[in-house]
Amino acid sequence: KRSMQSRLTGHETPLNGVVLDEIEFDIGYFLLPEILGETPPMKTRLVSKQTTEELFRKLARALDPEQVEARYGYLAEVQAVILMTSNFSEALRMSSESELVAYREFLEKLQLPRESTLIIKPHPRDGEEKIRELGRRLGAMFANVVLLMDQNLFFTPFEVFLIQTFLGENEQTPRNLKIITFSTACLSLPI
Repeated sequence: KRSMQSRLTGHETPLNGVVLDEIEFDIGYFLLPEILGETPPMKTRLVSKQTTEELFRKLARALDPEQVEARYGYLAEVQAVILMTSNFSEALRMSSESELVAYREFLEKLQLPRESTLIIKPHPRDGEEKIRELGRRLGAMFANVVLLMDQNLFFTPFEVFLIQTFLGENEQTPRNLKIITFSTACLSLPI
């Protein structure tokens, strides 16, 4: 058996001597089990979109709604761009300087409206100083920059913040909201 990464790159990548799809699982719970074009190597159960949404809405109610509203409620009323970072430099995939430059160059190419508010949602393993520096460097590109570094939100799944801040109790999709996200998985692919 070969791992998903080995199928993409052609190189075996063991995790402590065990390839991921060789680990025995009784069952896997998936929202999109065949998203990568193959069947998972274990029995699966589909998790419905409705169940997933209900779970995130319950988690959103667990946050103090008054505190989130007081601190971030205004964001639902402004033109917003959300940048979800990754921990490239902390994972030693690139230097911190290269990562900061890459974010800026990418956002410049998107030509986002200057009057937008940029909301930066850090990866849980991002360094605090790197995120603060990213906010400083991107500040001239936006009307306002908000760093989601609040202890109550830093490790909270982004979907919970999204529901709490941008969706009403009965809304299914947020208004015209730009969300930009990065993945370290893309750095494993041969170029």
